[in-house]
Amino acid sequence: MSAGRLRYAVIGIQGVGRHHIRAAREHPQVELTALVDVDKAAVSRQAAELGVQSFTDHHELLAAGLVDAVSIATPHWHLAPIGLDCLAAGLHILVEKPFATRLSDARAMNELAEQRGLQIGVAYQYRTFAPWPRLKAILDSGALGKVQQGVWRWAEFRPDAYFVESPWRATWQESGGGILINQISHDLDLLCWLLGPPVAVTARIVNQLHQAEIEDAVTATIAFAQGLQVAFQATINQPRAAGIRLLSGDQGLVVVGDALGRADAATELQLGLYDQPAAQAVRSLPGSHDQPGIRWQRVGGVTPRHRIRKLLGLKQLMDWSSRFRARRWDSGHPAIFAGFVQAALGQGQPLVSGREAERTVELINGIILSSFLGRWVDFPLDAQEYDALFDALRRGKQEVQRWR
Repeated sequence: MSAGRLRYAVIGIQGVGRHHIRAAREHPQVELTALVDVDKAAVSRQAAELGVQSFTDHHELLAAGLVDAVSIATPHWHLAPIGLDCLAAGLHILVEKPFATRLSDARAMNELAEQRGLQIGVAYQYRTFAPWPRLKAILDSGALGKVQQGVWRWAEFRPDAYFVESPWRATWQESGGGILINQISHDLDLLCWLLGPPVAVTARIVNQLHQAEIEDAVTATIAFAQGLQVAFQATINQPRAAGIRLLSGDQGLVVVGDALGRADAATELQLGLYDQPAAQAVRSLPGSHDQPGIRWQRVGGVTPRHRIRKLLGLKQLMDWSSRFRARRWDSGHPAIFAGFVQAALGQGQPLVSGREAERTVELINGIILSSFLGRWVDFPLDAQEYDALFDALRRGKQEVQRWR
């Protein structure tokens, strides 16, 4: 690694790996030197186009000594093994979500990185999208007072074709789970970032509609510190609509809703502040059904660019034209990538660290474990207990409940 410059490789060039390749090519402090993918024809072709070396096995990359850091953008079951190999070789790693499928693997990567003085970044880029930094700022300001309750609902639709297209997504062995790992790990990461580490969870996961081993719907109650509980619900059996996130405290509440479109496309917050704290109103209001007054205000909003993208027929044009615009490094994968590069160069911390992502993996594992045990599960989680359950799931000794 030369001063102020990072030699870089991307492991897993298809799907989300394309974002990492573009970011590596365009970042001023990064030199893309290699690509790795099991598809020899695809990786050879793209490497030739970019003028970099290609490999079909990450061990060959490590032996070549070409890089200081890598992105790992493979299917889930490869993330931790490749991550551990790269860390052992002295490389900084930027890992796609969910970082690992098991808490034991996440802990192993973090422990090795800390022993070797290496950086781990994880691609939980939703933290950078509006309105989540605004919501984080509101919570950190104390405007809501003590946060007491939350409702968090995410809905999307995935036909069986989703699993036919990529069969690995349908199995415990290769995916490590269903909706929890593939879709809503981003939302669970948001909750942990916004509210701190959970202390316990009780949950039920089911497979309602799909011809797959894994879960397609989840309902959970997640307990955080100081008595805060969040009712969490997610499904891939409902066309995208009616997503909502609501957090309420003793001095106000905040709502993020998107009734008609993608739940992750919302940009505006509705902030309601009470005219007196709830604890005071409980004692002071004279009528049996009196309510504290609420002053509502909008925070943020839909940008002109978002309005244009929603116009029929223009989304594809906007997506296509984006490749010709200057790269922005303040949101999405570019922000995650830029933060990781600075950390690898010794100039800060990743936007999402390995330890933070470990907490999200722990919550996912806890939700699954609670469903099969039929009771509350406390954190920190017993990783060995989850590993035993996961082994039974991947061997077909345990199965997700089916509602059909």
